[in-house]
Amino acid sequence: TGYSTGPHLHVSLYASGSVSINQKTGVNVCVGKTVAMPIAAINGYLDPLKYLPATNSSMFKAGV
Repeated sequence: TGYSTGPHLHVSLYASGSVSINQKTGVNVCVGKTVAMPIAAINGYLDPLKYLPATNSSMFKAGV
């Protein structure tokens, strides 16, 4: 939905050999500031779920 209801974490994983870090001048949020941006080929992305621990229902609050 794009709406956060609490603290959360965004995770991105890249195959390091296919990513370059480019310096870009911000145009929306960081207007005029230089930001580092990872640029990767489409086959350079990895599935972050493969690197996270398995979950089960006891890890989540009931009724949420």
